[in-house]
Amino acid sequence: EILDKTYINFTIIENDNKLNVFFDNKTFNLIGWQTKDIYQNVNVTYLSSIRLNQKIKKDLFKLPTQN
Repeated sequence: EILDKTYINFTIIENDNKLNVFFDNKTFNLIGWQTKDIYQNVNVTYLSSIRLNQKIKKDLFKLPTQN
């Protein structure tokens, strides 16, 4: 679905959960997503100041071990 000729909205529905993913209509870059939590609150995440093709350390997204 194209919104305001600016964004592309892609909706994923699985197990009664809905995820709206938004892309820029010109560059097709991911710009954000929208979900609802268990209390039906809308949660929107926008991406900004994006830098493409940057080298990152392997452990940047490594989660700490839990006891």
